[in-house]
Amino acid sequence: MARLQDAQDAMAFITALHKASLDDPHVHLPAEALDQLRNPLRTLPDAMDPDLTLSLKYYFANLTVNAYNLVRDATMECHPEDDILSHYCVKQAVAELSGVVPIVHNMCVNTCLAFTGPFAHLDVCP
Repeated sequence: MARLQDAQDAMAFITALHKASLDDPHVHLPAEALDQLRNPLRTLPDAMDPDLTLSLKYYFANLTVNAYNLVRDATMECHPEDDILSHYCVKQAVAELSGVVPIVHNMCVNTCLAFTGPFAHLDVCP
């Protein structure tokens, strides 16, 4: 019986993917993100801005927020003329440059599954 339920769940996810749309109210994308997806950048950003470049390098070094802020503070202490973006601002810049924004869904505390698609109505693991 478990295999049948697994197959039904898989089919429900496949159907949801086929019906996926940016206009789906369950997606909860901010209006700015939708606009950016529909109207992507046509030119590259100013890659010569050294402060943005360094901010992005720190951000993509996969640091924790705390570590990013410590590195940023140390850099700005040694180089007060630099304008390294805060973690929040660099995260916004990445979203603006890439069009990638987080979509948050609740999930099981044991990370078994996300409560999305056919499981959107759940608040505990099935």
